[in-house]
Amino acid sequence: MWALGMVVYINSMEQLLQTAIPYWATVGIGGQLVNYIVGIVCLIAVTLSFFRTPNLWLGFFNAAFVMITLAILWSIASLIWSLDAPGGVAMMKSRWPYYFLSVVIGSMLITDFNDLRKLVNALIVLGIGISILILANPQFTSQFGRLGIIQGGLMTSNPLALGELGGILFVSAAVFRVNNFGRLGIILRFTGLIVGATMAVQSGSRGQVILCAIVAAIFFPVAAPIKSFRAFVITVTGLGIIIVIMPLILSTMLEGFAASRFSADSMLYGSSSFGERIANLAILITAWTQNPLAPLIGLGYFSFNAIGGGTTYSHIILADLVFELGLPGLFVIFVLTVSVLRSSRSLFLLSQDNPLDRSATATILGLALFLFLLANKQGDLWGSTTMYMFLVIICRASIRSKEAALVNASNTDEEEMEIQYEQS
Repeated sequence: MWALGMVVYINSMEQLLQTAIPYWATVGIGGQLVNYIVGIVCLIAVTLSFFRTPNLWLGFFNAAFVMITLAILWSIASLIWSLDAPGGVAMMKSRWPYYFLSVVIGSMLITDFNDLRKLVNALIVLGIGISILILANPQFTSQFGRLGIIQGGLMTSNPLALGELGGILFVSAAVFRVNNFGRLGIILRFTGLIVGATMAVQSGSRGQVILCAIVAAIFFPVAAPIKSFRAFVITVTGLGIIIVIMPLILSTMLEGFAASRFSADSMLYGSSSFGERIANLAILITAWTQNPLAPLIGLGYFSFNAIGGGTTYSHIILADLVFELGLPGLFVIFVLTVSVLRSSRSLFLLSQDNPLDRSATATILGLALFLFLLANKQGDLWGSTTMYMFLVIICRASIRSKEAALVNASNTDEEEMEIQYEQS
């Protein structure tokens, strides 16, 4: 699960390495060094899993995996009629390793509820460590309200990755109410809340700040049942802390232009705002309606780059699936949505009587929703591999957990029959 945690935080780890060893940022292999390290670690982890886990392939070819892979394959085929096939090919060349690392290798590392718990543990501990190293690093500075690496007056890193790091840490720490940290649990979770919120706010990523707070507030009550007045008080108090932390850190740490970016006008009508996303959607719809074949086969992957007026992609992954991939993309959305919702319900029902399993399940479901919302704020078809991985993990864990429950029930029935036979 430490390997899987590295996959989730791979982009922020890349930025941290650039500041630790500046030379690596200037050579070709340097920019990919973290990718190679994480890839090798994950391959070792999967190899060990084959020897330790019986029937590791069970649940691998689940509905989410199949639908996501079909969307990827259809996007490749759609380059034939795409409005920007060369750009699409270039994007695929840079993104395909992340698909295999996250969707294929990463999802295989999850086998049961115990793995889900360990994954959340890893996300909290790794997230705190990486965030503190970044926040304490003088090479990460703020420019135009965004935190990153500045070279030659220009930002050379991705602040959105830092915002995602903070958001994932915040959701994990907030929702993982019942954990096996022991006495350190409260300290680690509170540290994760503060550090995660600080990282999200300092990155200047408005969507990450708002969405992680909303998702944490939604799933916090789900993570533990309210069966007593004490549990009710804890739930209300926890929700109050989650709701208060973000505005408090915003008002404390940001001022001037950085603070103005979080104003309602800026988020609705400013740069990278909600208004821009709606405009991107309108561009896609216009091009889609003017092409008679587009409703059937789509405009073709990466077509938005040719019509977006300087914007590479629409930043709305659902729009990419519908308007660039056509009916196949719409089919993928429908089947993927139904499968993930069913698997989520199944996981919750299987875990609801076990406090640790329920807490871990609620956290994983919350992270999946957080990443899905981000993908429709800043994502693209080939760049949302972390979100894909969590959707596949949910379906895979559901299949394997159902099988384990059936085996346990069968073993219990056999034991009862043996007892009855001996008594008779």
